[in-house]
Amino acid sequence: MMAALSRMRVRNRGTIVNVGSALGYRSVPLQSAYCGAKFAIRGFTDSLRSEIIHDRLNVHLTMVDLPAVNTPSSTGRSTNGQRARPVALFSSLKSPRAPFTSPRLTVGARSGWAS
Repeated sequence: MMAALSRMRVRNRGTIVNVGSALGYRSVPLQSAYCGAKFAIRGFTDSLRSEIIHDRLNVHLTMVDLPAVNTPSSTGRSTNGQRARPVALFSSLKSPRAPFTSPRLTVGARSGWAS
């Protein structure tokens, strides 16, 4: 991203879109690494925005927050079917019961957004 921003600085124009997640705002058990990474994207985006404003660049920066989608990583199974090992803090808990969204709903929302 910083390599792209350096080119945008020279041209004084451009757009950066970061992909975040609802889980960057609300953590769920067994997803600490994912939630932490999405929280970091949020913080990085906010910090970078302040730098862009300070430098008075004509570069647009936004972050799209997707819902929690029911994928193999959210169910605790890897793509090869092996059970994921939970983080020690949550090892006594069962799989999270967060309000995960079906992948089909996410795809449908995307196609509706483009119209």
